[in-house]
Formats: sequence, structure tokens, C-alpha cells
Amino acid sequence: MIAEKESGIPDTGALLRRLAVGFADAGRSGRDDDLWAVQSAARRAWQDGIRHADLALLLVQLHLDCHAVAEAGVVLAASPRAAATPTGRMLRAGLLLQRGDPEGAGGVLGDQLRRVRTWRTLALLAAVYEDVVDRAAADLLYAEAGGELDAKQLPAWAWIECQRARLRLETGRIEGADRHLRRAEAAAPGCVVAAMRARWHDVAGKAATAAAVWGQVAEATDRPDHWQAAAAAAARAGLDEEAALWQQRARTGFVMARGRWPYRYAHHEVDWYLQVDRDTEQALAVAWSDYRQRPARRPAARLAAALRAAGDTATADRLDEEHERRRSKARAGLEATLHGTGAALPATA
Repeated sequence: MIAEKESGIPDTGALLRRLAVGFADAGRSGRDDDLWAVQSAARRAWQDGIRHADLALLLVQLHLDCHAVAEAGVVLAASPRAAATPTGRMLRAGLLLQRGDPEGAGGVLGDQLRRVRTWRTLALLAAVYEDVVDRAAADLLYAEAGGELDAKQLPAWAWIECQRARLRLETGRIEGADRHLRRAEAAAPGCVVAAMRARWHDVAGKAATAAAVWGQVAEATDRPDHWQAAAAAAARAGLDEEAALWQQRARTGFVMARGRWPYRYAHHEVDWYLQVDRDTEQALAVAWSDYRQRPARRPAARLAAALRAAGDTATADRLDEEHERRRSKARAGLEATLHGTGAALPATA
């Protein structure tokens, strides 16, 4: 319930404080139910006419986290005051990135870095460089972001260490990933760190351990993507009965989550339909829907995979070629845009 003053007018300050606490708690728990409760309350407040800039910023962040790009754009456009704040400019960059415009996102962030240097700006710029497949620049930017943090921000530092571990896992650098994960585990253990450790066991080929850790994460968070990961790990470990149970939970979970968030798990669903249910038609439908909402590199790659599974290699090749052209153009644009921001990027970035 929204707190009300004796006059019956909602106490906006109390509402915003409660929403902020709820959002932070949802981040720590990793549970969809916690995130949905915050998003539902924020939506109701917005629909009730509360147009406070902080509410707009929170609602845009929630929409972007759930890949509801169109909704995020509508709210940001409706609150020019919020959009003009440093956080608003950051969210604008995140919006552009999900719309498939890393060059535009980099431009916004470059301007922001000239104004003020924060760990969040550097971390989002790292995501931009990941989008154009420059892992060296991304890793350096994550390292710089970590350098902006102090001892009171250990959860943020652990998150950054997880991103650096993930970059190493993507190229099979097991030992380097382990070093970063150990730092994250020592700083602020939680669901994000545990999920990355489970992924580490996957890549390291420790199937049974991966299955056990993914199972713990899935039980704690109750999320379909984690059930999906637990099922896959159990299958690799030869735990067929356990895999079947996780698969059933994942299958039901994706359907339930779609009722809340049509796009939050769309990329995971595409993989599910291609790899588990072998339903190419459904994979293609979800992939097209996701790509129309956020025509960025990763949704494009999954759409291309679904097109190839459906036998449409020509369209998949054209899509890959289009996004390679976009990537090259964005890389060149980023070099020019970010010159002089103070970010110590590699010479190739």
C-alpha cells in the first residue's frame, strides 16, 4: 500500500524511499517476485499521476532491466526533468544500447564522462564496448569503474569483478576468471556471484559441481533462466531425473514470466526452444518479437540462430552482415566520440 498522509494525499517521499529499498532488496535476492512487486507499485504510482523525477528514473530502470524498451522510452520522454539528470542521461544511453545504437550510447556516456566521472558511467561504457565486441576495452573500463569505488560499495565492486570474470569465461580463461570470482566472493557473496561461480564450473567442465551450484542458485531465486541453467548442467552431469525436474520448472516458469515481462527472458526462451523443446517455429516467433523490441547485437545473434534452424540461411546471413557493418561503424564512431574523456582505453579501442 502507498503510504498516505492524514489528508489522504499519497506521501510521495515515503513511497519513493520504500520503492528504492525494495529495488535494492530485489537486486540482492535475485527473485522475480521481489522485482515484480517493486515494478507493479512503481507503475501504479505513475498511473495515479505521480510524476516525480525519481519515480520516473526508477521506472525507466525497471523497464530497461526487463527489456521493455518501448515502455522505458515512453516514461523517459514524459519526464524531461528526469531525463536531464545524470542518472537520466545514463538511462538514455542504456536505452540507445538496447535499441541497437552503441555509437549513440557511447556519445551520451562520453559527454557524461566529461561532466563527471562515476563507476556507473564507466561500467555502462564497458557494456557498450562489449556490444561492439571489444573485450579488451570493456575489461579495462570495468577495472576503471572498480577503481572509482570505496570500501562502502562492496556489492558494486563484487558485481564488477563478476563482469570481469564473465569476460574471461567467454574466451575460456578459467584461471583468470577464478581470480576475479574469488575477489567477488570475498567482497559480497550473493546470488549474482553464486550464479557466476556456477557458470565457472560449467566452463571448467566440472559438470556435477555445476549442477549442484546451479541447483542452489535456482532454489534461492526461483527464476526460469536459473532453472534452465540447472537443467542443462544436470543433463551434462548425467543426472537425467534431476534434469527433467528442472526442465519442467523452467518450461512452466518461462510461460508465467512472459505474462509479467514479454521480453525479460526472451533470449533465454529462444535457446530453450532451439535446444530443449526443438520447436523451431516457436523459437523464431520469440526471436523476432525480441528483435523488434531491441534490435541489438545479442538479440540479432539469437534471431540468426533461429533463422538457420528454420532453414532460412540467406536471411540469417544478411542479418549477420548488417550487424557486422553496424559494429564496425560504431567502433569507428566510439574512437572519435570518446577522445579526451579521460578513460584510459587501449590503443585499439
